[in-house]
Amino acid sequence: MKNILKYLLLIFFPLSIQAQKPFLVRIQFPKNINVENIRIGYENGNERISFPTKFIDNKITVSGTYYSKYLTLWIYDDLKDSYVNWTYFWIDGSKASISFTTTDTSQNILKKFILKNAFSLDIVGKKHNSFVRTELEQYKNFYEKYFSPNYKGKYTDSLNKVFNGIFLNLCLKDISFIKANGNQYYAFDYFRRNLAPLREINPDTLLSIFNTSFPKSYKESFEGKETEIFLKGKVLKKNAIAPIIKAADYYSKEELSLINKKYTLLVFWASWCKPCIAEIPKIKELHKFYQTDNLKIIYVTLDEDSTKFLQAVKKYDLSWNHVYGDKKFIKSFGVLGIPQIFLIDSLGKIAYSREEEKDFKSELPILEAILEEKL
Repeated sequence: MKNILKYLLLIFFPLSIQAQKPFLVRIQFPKNINVENIRIGYENGNERISFPTKFIDNKITVSGTYYSKYLTLWIYDDLKDSYVNWTYFWIDGSKASISFTTTDTSQNILKKFILKNAFSLDIVGKKHNSFVRTELEQYKNFYEKYFSPNYKGKYTDSLNKVFNGIFLNLCLKDISFIKANGNQYYAFDYFRRNLAPLREINPDTLLSIFNTSFPKSYKESFEGKETEIFLKGKVLKKNAIAPIIKAADYYSKEELSLINKKYTLLVFWASWCKPCIAEIPKIKELHKFYQTDNLKIIYVTLDEDSTKFLQAVKKYDLSWNHVYGDKKFIKSFGVLGIPQIFLIDSLGKIAYSREEEKDFKSELPILEAILEEKL
């Protein structure tokens, strides 16, 4: 379940100066509430950000810029790790405040508040919540029973299969609501933030929903255009033309092109990704075997900490091109889970997609066979 929720914190929108607006939100808890484990994050139509939670007298100010109609801010209790301990708000305008009022620590401290220039998504999305109530309750109950800290059993494949089925049923009900209410900004915003990133839903289905369910004004908004780019990246398949994007090597600052005389092996990874690290020996083997011929390797990291990224490059002696901090690159290929690998031919066509080939062994046998055939 934690992996499913991780997408809420994953950053896949690039930084831009277009249509940016300032925001400032003051958040306050009663003095008797322990805020040590309170976490805060937001999605600004451009990227998802985890905000450092340094409270002073149980108060904190969150500020920055946003690009969408509303800033979406979430607050949760990290200690309880519970589905019901996440609360979401829309922020409207440059100055807002959220004052939580519950003083009884036995209660959910995030459910009662006074708002200024902010809207609770529980209230804004009341019609949606009512529509999916049965599926949502089943989802919540299963999560609370089997994925809370109190559960002492084993996480078996059968348990995960049941949960995945419950989660998919909820997603399908969400889709029904969105199709019927696409003219409402809430439905559009919910889709782009919560459904578009999911791997559980066919990417062609997601792109079709985007194209047919929302009015032109939503699709052509800043956040709409960014969502469309991401969804088009998710549907990339073999023989499709790879996105034409510019990136620079982290070390040499040389511009990297995906269309050249060589084949390009594009690997999305991160220093914290164990499967990514496990397959480095195979990538090195391929690099050594083909480096004198026509294979170029580009590693695109999802690391947000440059120190950890550089330490990993040095530790594992990754002597090829590297792209760091380029979220547009990541988004254009629709990357969510890693490691993800694309092989791009000299004409810019995708010759191999790891997800499509289901080439999940660290030895990458399907990729190796394709390279032997092509090169």
